[in-house]
Amino acid sequence: MGMEVAGDPNFPKDISCVQVLNERKQKFEGPEKAVLTDLMEFIKVHDPDVILFPYADTWVPLIVKQARRYGLELTFSRSVRLKQMASKYLPPLRYSSAMRSKYIARGAIPAESNATSPPW
Repeated sequence: MGMEVAGDPNFPKDISCVQVLNERKQKFEGPEKAVLTDLMEFIKVHDPDVILFPYADTWVPLIVKQARRYGLELTFSRSVRLKQMASKYLPPLRYSSAMRSKYIARGAIPAESNATSPPW
C-alpha cells in the first residue's frame, strides 16, 4: 500500500488531503479530523503489511500527534503501540538540500510486546 499526504513536507500544516494507492486510488479530503478518521479506518480494514510513504519522517509524527489529539485509534501498528527509537541506536541523520540542513533525531517504529534492545 502506498500513501501520500498533500502539502509541502518542509512546512507541514494540517492534514486535509491524503491519497492512498492500494488496488485502486482512494483520496480522503476534508477537515483534518475527518481525513484522519477515514484514514485510520481504511488502514484498519485493509491491514497492510507495509505502507510506502514518501516523507514519512515528516508526516507520520504529525499524523500520530493529531490522531491522538482527536482521540483516534492509531492503526499504523498491529500492536497498537509506537515507540520512539532512541538516538543512541539511530544516530541523527543530516542532509543538506538547497542550502538547508535538516536533522532527524529519531523515528517511530511499531512496539512489540516482547521487544528488546538491539544487540549493538
